[in-house]
Amino acid sequence: MGGLVRFCIKRPVFTWAMGLVLMLLGVSSYNKLAVALLPKVDIPIVVVRTVYRGASPNEIEQLVSKPIEDAIADLEGLDKITSYSAEGMSFVVLEMEVQVDVSENDILSIIKGMSAEITASALGKDVINGKVERIEMSSNGKEADGSSSGYAVEVSFDDSKLLLGMNANVKIVLDHKENVLCLPYDAVQKDENDNCYVWKADKTAGNNYKIKKIDIKTGFEADYYTEITSGDLKEGDIVITGTSNVSDGDIVALDTSEE
Repeated sequence: MGGLVRFCIKRPVFTWAMGLVLMLLGVSSYNKLAVALLPKVDIPIVVVRTVYRGASPNEIEQLVSKPIEDAIADLEGLDKITSYSAEGMSFVVLEMEVQVDVSENDILSIIKGMSAEITASALGKDVINGKVERIEMSSNGKEADGSSSGYAVEVSFDDSKLLLGMNANVKIVLDHKENVLCLPYDAVQKDENDNCYVWKADKTAGNNYKIKKIDIKTGFEADYYTEITSGDLKEGDIVITGTSNVSDGDIVALDTSEE
């Protein structure tokens, strides 16, 4: 510590210059801080404010707040209703969630906390991020054939653009992977033993390709693509989709001008 003091005393110009630089850096950094006392936050709520001059808080609760709660309790998309009654004024706060009907084939794949993407025709191309908050463990009812009509899944979101009663589409993200090899689901074939394979087309001459059967193993399956975890395939290979009318070793002509 003493050495630093002696250094600063012997070199006052350098010391003042360093102090000025540090002060300027501090002012510059302060101006760039992305912090606000009252930051803009979009909260998915609707507030109903009603004025009834001269009424007591008890009268406001019985004559205003409670009837409003009863009238809107069955609105689609409501998660919770909270009311505040004061002298001459009522506030009813509606907190919103999106409810989705999920088939019995998919409900066991969904767990609380999963990410969700919400779209709506009223929002254009905007996508709202959300997450699964609650899963109903009882079915909504039965179809004519006796199967379940679906299970309710509630999704919360941090955006106020959606309004009560709007129709929305929700995509629940079951899994997320990057840098994996995947193929259209109709390119994957199965033999009599349920072993998976694909028909790979290797170019020979011109537009002629030789068909080769490639045994593969699959992983995660999405709506349109299947992950390939093993097999003699790489990015850029050509595979045949949607057909079983070929055999190993066949020579076929393919038009790959659109590839």
